[in-house]
Amino acid sequence: DEAAGQARRALDLAATYDMPVVEADAAAALVTLDPSARPADADRVLERGRRALGRFMAGVPPDRRDAFARRADLAPIFEALNPDGPHGGA
Repeated sequence: DEAAGQARRALDLAATYDMPVVEADAAAALVTLDPSARPADADRVLERGRRALGRFMAGVPPDRRDAFARRADLAPIFEALNPDGPHGGA
């Protein structure tokens, strides 16, 4: 599937260039694909996305993390990678 291929390439490039938000977004896209298109290593991708999101949130002051988790551009990433908590492990 083309979408899965693009998301996988984005995941790998984002890791190479240390772009944690892009890496987390790509991981979120992969783990929320239809089950038939989801990668076989979806659990590993999910963990990579959570770690990337944690790296990003480590740079956000603790008193601003809730606001970041609610941002319209970031909320879907948080929800996909960590539906039980707003901070993606940070």
